[in-house]
Amino acid sequence: MQNRRSSIGDQGLPTDWVRPCETEAAEDFPPRVPVTSTSLRSVGYNPEAHELDLEFKDGRLYRYSGVPPEVHDELLHAPSLGRYFLANVRGQYPCERLC
Repeated sequence: MQNRRSSIGDQGLPTDWVRPCETEAAEDFPPRVPVTSTSLRSVGYNPEAHELDLEFKDGRLYRYSGVPPEVHDELLHAPSLGRYFLANVRGQYPCERLC
């Protein structure tokens, strides 16, 4: 797997950062990076709060609470992000739909 480095844009965010819901303030969300997946569009993680934000291809955005850093890392490196999500995230952590 390639190492992925982001460049920093004018607002101090990675240039490949994905904008959160149009009605929400960007500072309310950890930066998300686009992913290659048939079900997910982007993934963000707040290591201090242990919150995993997942944006799906249809635009829905969910926040999963209490997610350890290793689950975030394993998700990003999984051969299938959708399968990893179904087996290790969905139903395992409290979730709220953000938009």
